[in-house]
Amino acid sequence: MTLKILIVLFLLEPFVISQSDPITIRKISSGYIRGRKHISENGNEGYVFLGIPYAKPPIGELRFRKPEKSRPWLGVMNTTEYRASCYWNSTATSNFASMFNMSEDCLHVNIYTNKECLTKGGCAVIHYFHGGRFIHGTPTQFNHSFLVDNFASRDVIFVSVGVRNAAFGVLNLNHKLNLSQDINSGFQDVVASLQWTQSEISKFGGNKNKVTIMGHSGGGINVNLLLVSPLTRGLFHQAVIMSGIMGLNVFPLVQDRNEGASRYLAYALGCARTLNKESYDSKFLIKDAVYVDQELLLWYCEQIFITIGYNYTNETIDVCAKEYNSSSRAIDLADNIRYYVPHFNLAERIFQSQQPVYLYQFEYSGIGDAFVSGPNIPQYVPEEIPHHAQEMVLFIF
Repeated sequence: MTLKILIVLFLLEPFVISQSDPITIRKISSGYIRGRKHISENGNEGYVFLGIPYAKPPIGELRFRKPEKSRPWLGVMNTTEYRASCYWNSTATSNFASMFNMSEDCLHVNIYTNKECLTKGGCAVIHYFHGGRFIHGTPTQFNHSFLVDNFASRDVIFVSVGVRNAAFGVLNLNHKLNLSQDINSGFQDVVASLQWTQSEISKFGGNKNKVTIMGHSGGGINVNLLLVSPLTRGLFHQAVIMSGIMGLNVFPLVQDRNEGASRYLAYALGCARTLNKESYDSKFLIKDAVYVDQELLLWYCEQIFITIGYNYTNETIDVCAKEYNSSSRAIDLADNIRYYVPHFNLAERIFQSQQPVYLYQFEYSGIGDAFVSGPNIPQYVPEEIPHHAQEMVLFIF
């Protein structure tokens, strides 16, 4: 009990509204919050409200459960700095875990707006989901000045959201069993954050009828799923999918692989007694060489046709291998299958339904040191640039 009291006292301030900048005080459904003014390096003015809870902390009995609405609080909550991010695996990125404060208490939204929106209202809204293959990444990586320059200064409110990653969010056990967890708790976070935006964004000058959902990579897959989910009807009005779509997996498919991995985790933690050995059967090895491995290329082409259910022949495989039989072409094969073709097909289907759709292509090769992979990942060679996620340096990072 003492610990809980200390935490509450740390988060909340006496209810005193600053006379110098009262616009930084907002009243939302759960209580009062205090944000702050942010001046970017380019001189643009914005107002930021960071680490606002949109749900109760998913800890204890709420771990692996769908999110519940945030509790109300007394006084004024300080929302001037990022709070903890959800746990994520930094070893697959250029970051170190020590660079971030991580916690299970991480279901927060961050809002970037401006004085015009706060005083007059009616501004369009971007609701953004970060990428990271559902295992890494956090909105607390984002640069405040970039978001003020690229969104708030243009009368567009930017909302970034923290959702549970990895086992905390996408644990996949057999839904037919009597489980002590809810299914798809991470996706339920996504939906809950959108519900919060619909309910509260007007308090920050946003128009709830002008909400665009946007995501990159894994976040783009979330956007793709939101487009077809009945849970999100009326929660958004436009969508931007960036290099993230329900595309093709060209690796050998293992039945119930994700469930097998989840069962292994439960077994390792002493929560399960049985284990499927099939979950170990899939590994992929790429040789570090400057030439194209002909045998591997043929296998890769065949896996593509198997995955999409194409009635292929040896001649079909040979045509694919011939098309990509150079280092400059082979390096694009996976991207073409996973990103380009699915995005093109989706845009084509939307166009055929007579709905407005725009397909963008990022080709700028002069990224330079603006995107550094860091010590955990080999640096990209010129032939690999622009690479997946590098366009993010232009408006997010």
